[in-house]
Amino acid sequence: MLSESLRTLAIVVAASGALRSATLTQSGKDTALRHVEGRSIVSPSQPRATIEVGEGFRYVGGQRFVLYGVANAEQHFFVDAAADGTVARLYWIQFEGYLPDNDHQYRYASPDVRRIGPFDFFVDVLTPSGPPRPNSDSAHTREFMEQHGLKLGERGATVRFVHLTDATKRNELMIIYRETLDAGRPVDSDALISRGISGLRIRPS
Repeated sequence: MLSESLRTLAIVVAASGALRSATLTQSGKDTALRHVEGRSIVSPSQPRATIEVGEGFRYVGGQRFVLYGVANAEQHFFVDAAADGTVARLYWIQFEGYLPDNDHQYRYASPDVRRIGPFDFFVDVLTPSGPPRPNSDSAHTREFMEQHGLKLGERGATVRFVHLTDATKRNELMIIYRETLDAGRPVDSDALISRGISGLRIRPS
């Protein structure tokens, strides 16, 4: 009888743990992040790859959350920052996928598609100004930087690389490369894209 009770308890605990894991993933509170080794992220899926950034950057951490209530987002940050925390360059790497309770798809219209390692990426150069939209991934990024004593300048040039990881178009890998701009400094889009690509190495894993 004791043995049977223990078996029943084990089944209940296992089921409870599985339910908790599913609930955390759905709610975005699951803290399990992809593994990082030095300047490399090892992703087991969506996509299965190792993403490495160049020398001069240091890893400052990552986070997970639900974006706008419709998608799971996992962010990782590599920075080139001064002693006072001012970020000169940033690689922001984001794994994102829509939750199973919706049928949304990612849609990108950029005609500029570049090959990095084994993957094709849609490429856009952005020069956002003003505060980010509340609860956006940009807002989460700024909050994370502040929590870690880092400062993003108000003016920056950003290139966004997006790879749709499967035919459903419901999962994506987004890599943001950002450079802080001095007042009056123009943006050379081609040079910015080249610098962003040159600092990345992506290989299957």
